[in-house]
Amino acid sequence: MQMTVTGGLMLAAVGAALYLLAAIMLARANHDQRVPYWSSPRVPSGSSVAVRTIGAATIGFAAIASPLGYWGVAALLTAILCGVAVIAHHNRSLQRV
Repeated sequence: MQMTVTGGLMLAAVGAALYLLAAIMLARANHDQRVPYWSSPRVPSGSSVAVRTIGAATIGFAAIASPLGYWGVAALLTAILCGVAVIAHHNRSLQRV
């Protein structure tokens, strides 16, 4: 059974929102420390990892189960870039203080 494009886009949007929420949770768990981009943070957030995994899986399912094609990849990249932007904003706010 194949999902419609609208359903796939809605599911991808939910996954992207979960991925963004995970980045915000990670930044809050490390409120007084920088969050590294390519390694583990000093204060790991297990719930953040779980939410990020569910968000990525949701986007992946949307890309596979619907005829999104390259738009599924675009949704995943958008979610990742939004998470990186949250971490960058968090790290810059620590430098200003």
